[in-house]
Amino acid sequence: MIGVTNHAIEQYVARVKPHIGATQARRELYALLEFAEEIERPYWDLSKTRHAADGYLLIAPDVAAIVKDGAVVTVITKDLAVESARRKRREVKRAREEKAAAERAARRDRTYFKKGRPMRGNRPRPRIGDEA
Repeated sequence: MIGVTNHAIEQYVARVKPHIGATQARRELYALLEFAEEIERPYWDLSKTRHAADGYLLIAPDVAAIVKDGAVVTVITKDLAVESARRKRREVKRAREEKAAAERAARRDRTYFKKGRPMRGNRPRPRIGDEA
C-alpha cells in the first residue's frame, strides 16, 4: 500500500476540495489511490523541469499525485500547471516590455554631438510663434 504525507493531504484540500477537512481528505485520497493510473507524466504538466519524483499517479482527469519513496508527497492539478505556464509567459512578456521601454528612454535621452553641436536628428525644432 502506498502512503500519503500530510503535505499531500494539505495540497489536496487546498487545490482540489477546499471545503472538506483533513480527515475526510485523507479518506478520499486513499480511496482515489486504489483506482489511480500510473503515468510517466501528466499530459497537461507544461513545466520544462521534471519534479523530483519516482512517478505520477493520475487520480482524476485533471488531478495527479506525485509519488516519491513509496508515498504521495503532493497533489498537482491541471489548473495549477496551466496557471504557472501563463504566469511565466506574462513575466517574460513584462520583462521584455520593460527592457524595450528602458532602451527607448535611453535613446530619447541620449545626445549626439558632432563638432560641438547636436546632430541634426536631435536638434530641437522651433515652434510656431517662437522668435528665432
